Amino acid sequence: YRLSWAYSLVCLMVCLVPVTRANATLTSSTIFSFDRTTNSGGVVESNGFLFGTLTNTSLSYGGAIYRVSVNGGGVDGRDLQIIYQLNGDKDQDGYVPAAGLLVGSDEYLYGSTIYGARRTVFNLKDGTGTLFRVKQDGTEFKTLHRFNSNTTSTADNLLSNSDGMYPSFPLIEDKNNPGIFYGVTTYGGVNGTGVIFSI
Repeated sequence: YRLSWAYSLVCLMVCLVPVTRANATLTSSTIFSFDRTTNSGGVVESNGFLFGTLTNTSLSYGGAIYRVSVNGGGVDGRDLQIIYQLNGDKDQDGYVPAAGLLVGSDEYLYGSTIYGARRTVFNLKDGTGTLFRVKQDGTEFKTLHRFNSNTTSTADNLLSNSDGMYPSFPLIEDKNNPGIFYGVTTYGGVNGTGVIFSI
């Protein structure tokens, strides 16, 4: 008898859960509309702001890192704010940050560029991608790694190198070892088909 009541109670609870969820109302609102730029790698949230990357800010510049308030209106009432403009002609900045960003445990933003410099699109000697970090206010931008530009051809006519080429996906941080980051490249490595790397 007691078992029957318990069974009936469990069934009633299970039946009520979908009804509650079905009656929930979802809402969507636009925080910011892009204009003549490319929102490339998605956004990450930190301290009330959304951070992301743009790839096509101009031909000479290598893209940009921006932030906008989660409530819209940008910073201090302004719209989306460019916190750092990459210069594709500077060796240290890299070119085309297409993968998006990661907020590290140290609160820095971490990301990558596909090319080492604007010239890299036509000449691999300038690098096959970079990894960088920058503070959330756009200061202290630093290139952490430049992927090896010394390449050879594989038997399948793919370009291979020692540490991969063209990092095109967001980094992740090791939860058990903060400060260690992992990522993948699209090409390069021993077989010319990409690598998983750590830094």
